Amino acid sequence: MSQPLPKTNTLVSLYEAASRFSEQPELDLPRPAFDRFIKIRAVMDRVGLSSTSIYTFMKRGEFPPNIKVGRTSLWSEYSINAWMDEKKTEAGL
Repeated sequence: MSQPLPKTNTLVSLYEAASRFSEQPELDLPRPAFDRFIKIRAVMDRVGLSSTSIYTFMKRGEFPPNIKVGRTSLWSEYSINAWMDEKKTEAGL
């Protein structure tokens, strides 16, 4: 059986992935003390997009990448929030 990744490495990876979506100075978000994974249904509810749209944006590099755990696709809640903040800023909100 393989060894699980240390939580600190996972958090660093999640933070680095999320930071791609917060490169603007006004979106300089603090490093999270913790992060959690959310499933596609929660992502869809949060951002108001269909799963097809989410995967299309991911393929274009315009949406945070998912993390595969077994057969389940999960997203960093922090990266989704950072993406939403970026979209609000782009819209002038």
